[in-house]
Amino acid sequence: MQSTVLWSGTRPFTAFAKETLKASRPARFISVLMPHGEEVSAAHLAGRIGAHGGAEEPADIALPGPAGTIRVQLGGDGAWSVRREDQAAR
Repeated sequence: MQSTVLWSGTRPFTAFAKETLKASRPARFISVLMPHGEEVSAAHLAGRIGAHGGAEEPADIALPGPAGTIRVQLGGDGAWSVRREDQAAR
């Protein structure tokens, strides 16, 4: 995960990942937008996000937060679901 300073003296609010594409191999790119204050490092927050799945299989994204984890599942056919895992229930 990378975080880049865009303006001098300003903490970055974005982080990004990159991957090399290979000819004739499907790839999936997912953007995750998480609002946060300047007291939270974008790179630290991005490092806590878990994403699993390939270009041709469902993607499972875990977004940890103070009240628990939000899980987003994206299917290759366009189907999706969101599930909130309450930390108190654990």
